[in-house]
Amino acid sequence: MKTVCAAVLSFFWLVDAACTSRAEGLNKDRDLLEQARAGNCASRDLISSLTCNVEVSISTPSAQTQKIVAEYHRSPDLIRLKYAAHGSNREVLVRDMKETIIVSKDNVTGKALAKTATIRRYSGGFLGPPDLWPLSLMTVQGPEVGTLATFDELLTKPHKIRKVSRVGEGDQAVICVELTHRSADLLISFSARHNYLISRVEASAGAAYGESGPVRVESEVLSFKEAAPSLYFPERVQSQVFRSGKLMMTRLTVVSNIRVNTPLSPARAALLPPNSRVFDEIEEKEYDTDGSGNPKGPVTALNRVPGLPKGASPEPATDSAATHWTWIWGPALLIVACVAGWWVFRSRRAQTVK
Repeated sequence: MKTVCAAVLSFFWLVDAACTSRAEGLNKDRDLLEQARAGNCASRDLISSLTCNVEVSISTPSAQTQKIVAEYHRSPDLIRLKYAAHGSNREVLVRDMKETIIVSKDNVTGKALAKTATIRRYSGGFLGPPDLWPLSLMTVQGPEVGTLATFDELLTKPHKIRKVSRVGEGDQAVICVELTHRSADLLISFSARHNYLISRVEASAGAAYGESGPVRVESEVLSFKEAAPSLYFPERVQSQVFRSGKLMMTRLTVVSNIRVNTPLSPARAALLPPNSRVFDEIEEKEYDTDGSGNPKGPVTALNRVPGLPKGASPEPATDSAATHWTWIWGPALLIVACVAGWWVFRSRRAQTVK
């Protein structure tokens, strides 16, 4: 009987030590997570505005490299991209949660043939091939497919932290956060030397993204630019896309002429271009603008192309409630039993000490 009691006491001593060690580990993880979150947020807040040139090179194993050159500006009240793609010149402006897409086509002589502007609600997603904020890892993939979020925004959405660790010491340290949410598993690395800006992201998603197998995207900052004293921004970023382990695409983003905290001229920030046809999807109307960009002539109802019926979903809903509760309640009951046993053991030990 004494042997059995000794064995039980030894077991609970081990459980107590393990729980204490686990609690210390959780506290350390929380401290590292907060260090990465606060540092990353502070670094982004230092950049009240950013103006630069962006060159994006996209290559695949079976095609030649394609390059897109763009002008980019971002400030708290405005995002602006200007680039050429698919035989036309494009300009994208975002202000007051409205996204304006201006498209103009040129003939062989370089003379503008037509210009249109489409106004729609800004969803916070990808703005086009040279959208620098996600390309430079200032934002990462959000829980919903097609959404983007900064790291601190990501922590406010449904997610699960799997592991937090630190590699190296001092300004060479890198904090690695492994988390998962609805649409992907993410491994995010923060560089202490560069004020905890994100230096690398590995994102993995299942076969739901396509019938050809799971997708993995590896993005890494190859070099940072000190745009101002102690203010850094990614200068070269490489991203590679793999499907079922096979390399499908490589994208290299090069940022030049970086200027931080400088205003953009009012002319470049104008949302309505002159002498254009405007299609307003928010107010569901279309009209022309004059040489100053002001509306002119008759305003007509927007001629929409019919989309999905109201309430329709492009993907079938899946009811996984049974599976959900099965895998939650099994481990939960086991945890409750272990905690109860540990509490009884500690109470008895406290009485013994008295």
